[in-house]
Amino acid sequence: MQYWWIVLLVLVACAAEGFAVYALRFKSTLSLILVIVIAVFVMGYKTYEFAGYRINGIAEYPIEFSHISYFIFGTVAILGLRRLYGLAGYCATLTGFGNIIALCVSVESMIEGFRSVGYFALSVVLHNLMFFGGLLLLCDTVKFRLKDIWTVFVAVAAICGFAQLVNAGLVYGDIDYKDSLIILKIMDGRILEYVISADKLTVAAKVVGTACILLAVCGTIVLYFWGNNRIYDKRDSAALGRGYDITCAKMGIVPLTLSAINKVKNKDNKHG
Repeated sequence: MQYWWIVLLVLVACAAEGFAVYALRFKSTLSLILVIVIAVFVMGYKTYEFAGYRINGIAEYPIEFSHISYFIFGTVAILGLRRLYGLAGYCATLTGFGNIIALCVSVESMIEGFRSVGYFALSVVLHNLMFFGGLLLLCDTVKFRLKDIWTVFVAVAAICGFAQLVNAGLVYGDIDYKDSLIILKIMDGRILEYVISADKLTVAAKVVGTACILLAVCGTIVLYFWGNNRIYDKRDSAALGRGYDITCAKMGIVPLTLSAINKVKNKDNKHG
């Protein structure tokens, strides 16, 4: 593997992110601030990127799961949509984790898919930030409501359905890179071509591969919500035993702003 050192750097970064998440386990407000900063940055950059494509007449659109995840994560962070906290965290974590797995399996193919080394490096940074933000949501900020798990299943199905509309030419009919979309490769089994040569890849193998990925996604959604609740129950007990205050501020720029305004008004009323 020619680029083994890139894989090593990414794995070291992931380990550092995991350590940071553990270190911040009793610092909910700080973790929340980090989530918001990450979410606004990644969505802001992606908005700038895709807007630039449109201005310059380039047929590049947010179709991949990771592309849409940036906007889901950022929107939830800005608006503080409580019922979608779990969705935002799952999308961010899966986006980052999927990129890490892809790098470990076929880093050469990943690099060849970018127009320059700079774009590849930026992609790695953005995906790692998403992974970090997803872990913070999972472990350090908000306890998800189990009854909201349906939002993740619906969102994943909608993203896949949207990709199929693109594949059928009903949406974004001017794109010429449908065959290279990762989400379509996953759905039709061609994703296995990264580890098995195309001439040896049978239809049965594609079906089994797609089915396994589907089961893995469904399983990880359930595991993500269950793990979040288990982590928070244990963390809350440990925090109480140590006298920590882990009360988390409201998530989202809009709710935080409104809360700050109300505090100022209440203070003025008291002095008045």
